[in-house]
Amino acid sequence: MTKRETKCLLGLALANWPNMQDKSFDVETTAALWHKVLGHLPFGDAEAGLAKVLLTAKFFPTVAEVFEAVRSLRPDTSGVPPVEAAWDEVCRNLNPYAMPEWSHEAIRITVRRLGGIRALCESENHVADRAHFFKLYDLHLSREKDKILNSQAAALVSRAELKMIN
Repeated sequence: MTKRETKCLLGLALANWPNMQDKSFDVETTAALWHKVLGHLPFGDAEAGLAKVLLTAKFFPTVAEVFEAVRSLRPDTSGVPPVEAAWDEVCRNLNPYAMPEWSHEAIRITVRRLGGIRALCESENHVADRAHFFKLYDLHLSREKDKILNSQAAALVSRAELKMIN
């Protein structure tokens, strides 16, 4: 996205909050920040994300809100099954005499953290196992998402132009 397109996005946001259009609001610095953080996104994606935020936001949007909206609008291409489908896969593989094949590494890691397939087969409380699986699986996925966000943030900070906005 170009700097001009970023200013266009900022103009759309400002149009939604007329009280932000006074002289005390520093448009140039805000536009520079938005461009530094959101500039790697395609303009169409950023515009759609901003539109989503504008539909519900009660306050002027932050770059984090726009970034999260863009992420939520993109289709999930990670191949990670939802937690319910992952648990169904675990239940289909509850056989202590066969080596399970998992469709995703996150399922294997979560089963291992629960004590392995044998422990799940021998368990007498599948309701608790299901609850623990859901919690651990979601925790694992959130940590993986954090790793991705951390690497994106590190890439932003490593760019020389972010060191000083002005």
